[in-house]
Amino acid sequence: MKKVIGCISGLQSYIDFARGQWSDSHKDEDTKVELSKLDEPIPREKYHYEITSERYRRSPIIKNQVLKAEHYLCEVDHHHETFIVNNTNHACLEGHHVIPLSHQKQFKYSLDIYANVICLCPICHRLLHYGRISDREKILDQIYGERSERLAKSGLDISRKDFFDLAESR
Repeated sequence: MKKVIGCISGLQSYIDFARGQWSDSHKDEDTKVELSKLDEPIPREKYHYEITSERYRRSPIIKNQVLKAEHYLCEVDHHHETFIVNNTNHACLEGHHVIPLSHQKQFKYSLDIYANVICLCPICHRLLHYGRISDREKILDQIYGERSERLAKSGLDISRKDFFDLAESR
C-alpha cells in the first residue's frame, strides 16, 4: 500500500511540475533529483517536423558595419559589458532590426538598411524580443528619438505610434 501511495504522490508531483505548478518549497537539489528521474531516451522521429517560412535576406555587411561604427558598444547603454568572441576578438554584440523584416511588405523601401539596424548587447537584444512591454517601451522610445530622422531619410517616414506598433509586433 505504501508503494502505491508513493507512486500516486510521485505522479501528482509530476503533474504539478508539468502544469508549471512546481512548489518553490523544493530545494534545488530535490528539484535536480526529481528531474533526473525523467531522464530517458526519446525517439528522435517523435519530435520531427518541418517548418517552411518566407524570410527576407539580411545583409551581413550592413550588420557588421553597424557593429564596427558603434565600436562594439551597446547603443542602449555604452557601459553594458559582455564577453569577447574568440574568432573576432570583439565584444559579443548583435545587430537588431528595429522595424522587423517581417513587416517588409508594408514598405516601399527596404528595411534592411543602416538606419534600421542597431548594435545591442545580448541582454538588451533579448529584452527587445522577450522583455516586459514597459521595459521595451523605454528602449524603443530612446531608439525612435535617435533614429526617426535617419529612418525618414531612408524612406521609412513613420510616426512614433506606428514605430512602436511595428517594433512591438514580432
